[in-house]
Amino acid sequence: MVTMITNMVTKYIQPIFDRLGMREFQHLVTIMIGIVGLIAGTIIFWQYRSVRALVHKIDMVNEERDTIRTILEQAQLVGQEQARVNKILSENPNFKIGGYFKEIVTRLRLAGKQVTESKSDAERDENYRERTLTASFNDMNMRELVELVDELGKNERIYTKELQINKSKRTPGTLEVTITIGTVMAKTGERFED
Repeated sequence: MVTMITNMVTKYIQPIFDRLGMREFQHLVTIMIGIVGLIAGTIIFWQYRSVRALVHKIDMVNEERDTIRTILEQAQLVGQEQARVNKILSENPNFKIGGYFKEIVTRLRLAGKQVTESKSDAERDENYRERTLTASFNDMNMRELVELVDELGKNERIYTKELQINKSKRTPGTLEVTITIGTVMAKTGERFED
């Protein structure tokens, strides 16, 4: 096979090169090197372009995988939190936020400073309803406010949604306080009762 190729080169191609002068030979070699370089450059360009496209796709897949991982972790945390909430709700299914708040206010001797109290209900999702209680107090001092907030924070069943504190316009050195607390109840067909 090698001898056949050698014979073919010597028989057909060598006479072409022999007829060429040195200058023409250099031009031909330069053109051939240019053509080979152009072909190699085109191959490298397309290879680099396809590699770059694949790297971009890999980056997109990795970003999507990270997003999915984050969503799954959040779903797991939500599931754990929902189990915790269900456990707390099952420990005291007949919890009444109004009665609990009234007990705290009486124990802390704040009943005379309470001005208003209102309750409202809101649908949270398909399993829970939220009951909020908003109460306003006049002429509270900072110690009473801290004790009230601390006492409310001890019960996992309720949470403080909003706390508004203003200087009292009637009595210097005291505060006007509006606090909104909430609780979540398992949804049933009935309305909350307090």
